[in-house]
Amino acid sequence: PAFATFLAHLATAEADVVFTNYAREYVFEGRTVPCYAGGVEYGRVYDAETFDYATQPVTLCSLFAGTYSTAMLRAEGVRFTEKAYYDDTILQAYGFMSARSFVFLEPLVYRYFIGRPGQTMSVEARMKHLAHAQRETLRLCAVYEERAAALAPAKRDFLFRVAAVNVDEKYRILLNLPYREARRQIRSWDEQLARYVFRDRLYAEGGKLMRLYRHLPFPVFYGI
Repeated sequence: PAFATFLAHLATAEADVVFTNYAREYVFEGRTVPCYAGGVEYGRVYDAETFDYATQPVTLCSLFAGTYSTAMLRAEGVRFTEKAYYDDTILQAYGFMSARSFVFLEPLVYRYFIGRPGQTMSVEARMKHLAHAQRETLRLCAVYEERAAALAPAKRDFLFRVAAVNVDEKYRILLNLPYREARRQIRSWDEQLARYVFRDRLYAEGGKLMRLYRHLPFPVFYGI
């Protein structure tokens, strides 16, 4: 019934993005955690430029929470990277930057299964395809920096949060490496971020690990 309701709405949707509730399914723990949008009016078409993003988690900007207008993405010329992992990162960012309107629906549609063997979001898979993940995060940073000035302040601040979370996650993944390799690769990752003007804001307001890396001796940072 939830999916049928969702499809029926898509047939007549006037918004650029349709958000639905979703659930996190922790496979090996046998538990389900429903994730609901907070403080929104279901069925109302919101202006994407004036919406209060401060009330929403960064997961709002994700492919399991939103369905993006094909026409909007085509107009943006969005293309997936061939033979790449994690390129949904850039797609969702383009979707947010371009969206003029969106609507929230109440049905719980998407089920995000966590803990399946070989899953692309497992630590093992992210380590294996780390170069892909880093490349897509750098693309996200580049697009944010290129487009930030033209965005409404609320949308710009929200997308900064999205970029900061993506950047910080790479520090966390690299901490799974042996000490010497982790030190080398984290230094390299930090240096790659130096090309972006908004890096200073990332250091001041961004993710916890990025800030700690700047202020702690590496042996202490590695033990976090």
